[in-house]
Parts: sequence; C-alpha cells; structure tokens
Amino acid sequence: MTGSVRPLHVHAIQTGAELRRRLDDVLRERPEWERWVRLYEIVLDATDDPAWDQITAATELAPSRDVNAPLLRGATIPLPREPVDGLLRRLLAAAELVVDPIDVAVLIDSAINQDDSLDAATATVAQLAVMPLLQAMKRRYGPAVAEWTAGYCPVCGAWPALVEQRGLEREWHLRCGRCGADWVGVPHRCVYCGEDDHDRLGSLYADEAGEARRVETCETCRGYVKVMAALRPTPAADLSLNDLAMVELELAALERDYRRPGAAFELGVLVRLESGGSA
Repeated sequence: MTGSVRPLHVHAIQTGAELRRRLDDVLRERPEWERWVRLYEIVLDATDDPAWDQITAATELAPSRDVNAPLLRGATIPLPREPVDGLLRRLLAAAELVVDPIDVAVLIDSAINQDDSLDAATATVAQLAVMPLLQAMKRRYGPAVAEWTAGYCPVCGAWPALVEQRGLEREWHLRCGRCGADWVGVPHRCVYCGEDDHDRLGSLYADEAGEARRVETCETCRGYVKVMAALRPTPAADLSLNDLAMVELELAALERDYRRPGAAFELGVLVRLESGGSA
C-alpha cells in the first residue's frame, strides 16, 4: 500500500553541534513544531549532567526477575530533587502547563512505569523529563542484556519508537525512544503480537522515499511501527528527531485505524524521592 506521504528529510547526525543544526533545520522546515523543539533542547541541555549516572549507580535492581522481564522490572530508584525537579519545572514552563503542586515522585514514577494516570500533555512532559535518566540506565545496564527476542525494550520495557533496517544485510534493529536501547528484531514479523503471516502484514510508503522510510502494519493486532534505512546505529539523543521526521507516515497509519498498543510491560519500578540535593 502506498500513499502521498511527505516525511521531513532525515539527516545523518553524529555530533552535538550537528544535532543543534538539525534542530534549527527542523524549525526552518516546520515552524509549527517550535514548542516541541524548545522542549527537546531543554532535555538535551540536561542530558550531560553527571547526576544521572550517579542516580543510576545508586539504583537497586530486583534481585531476581523473569527471563522475559526488562532489566528495570522491580527496580528501586533513589531520586534526589535535583536535577529532576529543575528539569521538570523548565519543561512545564516551556510547555505552558500549570501543575500545582508539582509532585516530582508521582510524575517521574508515572512516566517510567508508563501508567495512564496523567493527562496527555503532562504525560508528554514527564516522558521527556525521564529521558536523561533512562539513557543513563541504558549506558550502565544495557550491556548486561544479552540475547533478547521480545518486541519491547530489554532495559525500560517500552515498545520501539522505530526500526532501523541497517546495512547491506538489512538487519532489523529495534530502537527504544526513551532509553536508546538497540536490539535485533525479526523482519516481516509484527513486533507487538508476533504475527508472521505475510498476508496479514503490510506497508505504507512515502512515494519519494520508497522502502527507505515506511510504516509496517499488522492486520491481526492493528499495530504499526516506523521503519527507516540506516547505515549505522543512530545515537540515542538523535532518535526522537528521526522519529519525528516520519510523523506524516505515522499520521497515515492512524488515519487507517492502525494504533500503537499501550504499555508492553508492567515495570513495577519504585521511585523513592530523597530529601537531599543532587545525588
């Protein structure tokens, strides 16, 4: 199935400076996305804070978990007020959202566990706020995840934001938009329900991009996932831009009543707010 879908152009991004230039390009091409870009810039500014790695080092993983459970299943995260509180407040202000009082533990807990207790706008800001922490978790614990065959992220349990079809072998690599995890997937199999009957699977293409950028669909669960060709792994900080660049393809899928399912896994992460300052 093909359609007249015009995705934003995707550039290869390798450095922080190039990423900033890419954000400027996005604003020139899509000025209506200014608020999202400003929110993402706030997250990027916060990502290099060493406190995230310190929080990660103090995190207690569950002593045992099911073989199919993500690494953070049942973890306890001791969360100092900073840098989380400051990041949340900056994001809420930039999004012009009023949350009073700001319960840091509730917002971060909701975002990490992907529950549906928050309204959509607040949930979006909370998800942005946990990205630096989850990316630090992936840096520390990601290598501990060996063979992984599930469709959801082996670190934080989220469904993949997109699939990178990588190299000459066109190997599928599922990418988490929250923590940046990278794990091998199975081509022509639904990442959500495992359907592999080709008669039940389909694709939506952008006319000018062909198979390089497309949406794979499943008639069994009515799910969809974005797929893009890539020569090498995309850095975690760049994934959200590549995800956003395919928004027209995503809208085309939604218009045809395809959907992304809810949370893949009940993480049961405990966020324990510390009374002191930075970790």
